[in-house]
Amino acid sequence: MDLSAAFPDSARKAVMNPSVSIVIVNYNGEAYISRAIESALAQRYDGRLDVIVVDNCSADASVQSLRKLRSISLIENAANVGFGGAANRAAMDSTADYLAFLNPDAIADADWLEQVVPWMNERGIQLASSVVRAGRSVWFAGGIFVQQFGAPLVKRHAVNRTDWLSGCALLALRKTFSTLGGFDDAFFLYCEDVDLVLRARKAGHRVAVFPGALVDHRFHGRSTNTLHEVKLTIAYASRGRLIAKHVNGVWQPLALAFTCLVSPLRNGVGLSHLPAIVQAVIRGFRAVKRANP
Repeated sequence: MDLSAAFPDSARKAVMNPSVSIVIVNYNGEAYISRAIESALAQRYDGRLDVIVVDNCSADASVQSLRKLRSISLIENAANVGFGGAANRAAMDSTADYLAFLNPDAIADADWLEQVVPWMNERGIQLASSVVRAGRSVWFAGGIFVQQFGAPLVKRHAVNRTDWLSGCALLALRKTFSTLGGFDDAFFLYCEDVDLVLRARKAGHRVAVFPGALVDHRFHGRSTNTLHEVKLTIAYASRGRLIAKHVNGVWQPLALAFTCLVSPLRNGVGLSHLPAIVQAVIRGFRAVKRANP
């Protein structure tokens, strides 16, 4: 989706209490999305704040509950267009200075925006995340992208430099998000956040992790080895796309081999799943190559 025409290309300037749209993408989130919305609406933030929820054609009763909320803007998609496509739709509807993407199964501390937005605004940081915890432990504190293996690895201790940010609690200057074309919605699910931030870094935008742990993702509970096979193959197809887009050609064979075999086995994926994973990785990789011959 090309978002560039939706936003004026005005020069960036630091503003007092910039406006923020919190974007939450929902798909069958009846069991947990209310907590995410409550945390979004409870933000202690002095700037203009609105909450946009995009429903991806949920089959559960969550959309019926969302329709009753007058404190949010609700966008209902006629089909499940994936996380990136839904997030891009919300970005096009927003007029805020900043976009704050929050997972529907995450809970933000009340001072999440109050701390991170001024920090970004004053330092000219275009994309950022706070540290994300999972209960008492740290779940995300930045990421490393290992070029040779096409592997996005999570860091547990925040440092200045980060290669990528998690979409679980991602903040972006809206102008920068639009300049980058938003998320690549061809990923559908998984790795669209890694891709966005790798593209941002290549374009020279400032990316950082705020050292405070201000979002709780304790309900994520879905490491690769516990994913349903359909989601597992989607995840690995996204890894194939990531390799095609961001791994130097000389390293691509090694990255494909690592992602098809070593990565799933290290994550506890059973041998019976390997043929489907290999097919998914190659499918994602070839899709990018066909689109960019």
